[in-house]
Amino acid sequence: MVAIRSDSQLVLFGRLFWMMLGPAVLFVCAVLILNAPRTGWGTIADIVYWIAAAGMVFGRYVEHRGGDPHTSTGEPATDRDLRRYAIVALIIAAVVWVVANVISNYVL
Repeated sequence: MVAIRSDSQLVLFGRLFWMMLGPAVLFVCAVLILNAPRTGWGTIADIVYWIAAAGMVFGRYVEHRGGDPHTSTGEPATDRDLRRYAIVALIIAAVVWVVANVISNYVL
């Protein structure tokens, strides 16, 4: 595995993306999905949503490999923490996406 320096611009961008930019993009895409009733499940907003969700996991991975990752309690993050983040983040993203699409396509 190639180590990435902890002061790398890539590590900084990865950290910013998984913490702030990615969730903001997911929120905007979910709102766009909700505001476009009966457009189906494969719109541009849906595609961007999943790219951002994958980008969040990748950003966390980049930070984990090259930065100084910590858990919310301040302890050093382990590979197990990274796996747990990836699973939980993708499950939550999937639930929000399905709910937004169901509301948009079947309720509104």
